[in-house]
Amino acid sequence: ALLSERLERSLNSAFTAGYALEVGAADAGLVLGIRGWGYDEATLGALSDALLAAVQRPLFEPQQSVGLAEAAKNALAEKEAFQRLKESFVREAAAFDSAAPLQQGGYALRLLLDQGSYPIEQTRKAINAITEDSLKAFALEFVSGPIYCEALLAGNANSADASQLAVRLTSALSAGGGAILRREDVPRRLVSKLPLTSEQAPAGVLLRTQGRNADEVNGAVQVYWQIGGRRARSSTSRSGDGSTVASDRHAALEVLAQLLEQPAYAQLRTREQLGYAVGAGLSEIDGAFGLYIAVQSAILPPAQVLGRIDAFVLSFGAELANTSSDRLASVVQSLARAKRERSKRLAQQAGRYWLEVARGEYLFARGEEEAKALERVRLADVVLLYQQRVLPGGSAVRRASVLVEPKAGKAAATSSESLPGEAEPLALRTQLALFPRPRLDEDLDSAAGI
Repeated sequence: ALLSERLERSLNSAFTAGYALEVGAADAGLVLGIRGWGYDEATLGALSDALLAAVQRPLFEPQQSVGLAEAAKNALAEKEAFQRLKESFVREAAAFDSAAPLQQGGYALRLLLDQGSYPIEQTRKAINAITEDSLKAFALEFVSGPIYCEALLAGNANSADASQLAVRLTSALSAGGGAILRREDVPRRLVSKLPLTSEQAPAGVLLRTQGRNADEVNGAVQVYWQIGGRRARSSTSRSGDGSTVASDRHAALEVLAQLLEQPAYAQLRTREQLGYAVGAGLSEIDGAFGLYIAVQSAILPPAQVLGRIDAFVLSFGAELANTSSDRLASVVQSLARAKRERSKRLAQQAGRYWLEVARGEYLFARGEEEAKALERVRLADVVLLYQQRVLPGGSAVRRASVLVEPKAGKAAATSSESLPGEAEPLALRTQLALFPRPRLDEDLDSAAGI
């Protein structure tokens, strides 16, 4: 956020010339962007140099390339911005206590699955501990490397233009003193692999947390089934042409999510009227995809809501097996059509491409590949996926349920006794195997073991 405001001040002439500059945070680094009308190597290269120079310049220090008065003014503005931004982050972290119960349940689930997540109390402590000196030291350490850099050039430019710009960026980074990090050495975001359900734990992992708002009468339940990755090599695909293709299992999962959504809402919201906030569908946590059903309710305690969700899951199997060919075709066609929809603006297309780079998957024809995978889906594939990975007793069910207990109202817990299989997210996280975010050549449907 500080760098964004610095760019607005130091590169204001670029904005007035029709270019847009942006900086944002990614999993393990910064994303820098330049957008404008047309490609001119000299202009874009100069802007890239200025952008990197602005990022590499120490925080809160006067800029040497401008007059003393302006340099002092900019340094003071940066210090004031730091205080303002820190106060904003403090307020945002404090507001979590009044967040909706479903949001607090999602937090507990992410705390279990995302190895890079932290408890809100630890986040608040870290925010409060940030000072100008500590942030300045962190920024200097960050830009001094080692650094891994990837660049995407989209628009009316060719491969030679892209190569020249990449060389220029690499040279600028090296000149700043940062060593170049190899791709294979870049840290990867890791996700906990949920354990398989068993006779001893037929419902999988159970997390129960107390709602943080003393006046909140709603509780929440979220049930999550971890299915697997989004992409696979042809060894696990029916295409058999040796190319890298979208995962057939993920395509079946997308169809299942669509077929599940409306019946879950109709049963849990319309017929049983458990609460206003009811949802079901596809879920992703850092590359690990799955299904979820979520209910926020002030009518029944969370444990009873969980029982209603389980009853629906059992009954839905028969409805799924009886899905008509017309209904299946309609869902497949709708999903495939959305995948094939062309970007209406260059910025939208570049955003899609950059997402592939950020994920490290580089499937730039993902829309077409996933559309083809959807068109290969048969009802038997969807039913088998449901039977093996969702229904109780399935051979590969990995499930976690989160119960958020309200502190007020008739749904509030009358007992503090633990439920069978109840676990604490951080303690359990240290015991679970890991599901790494995929690299380009990894086969998610087999090697990942999900």
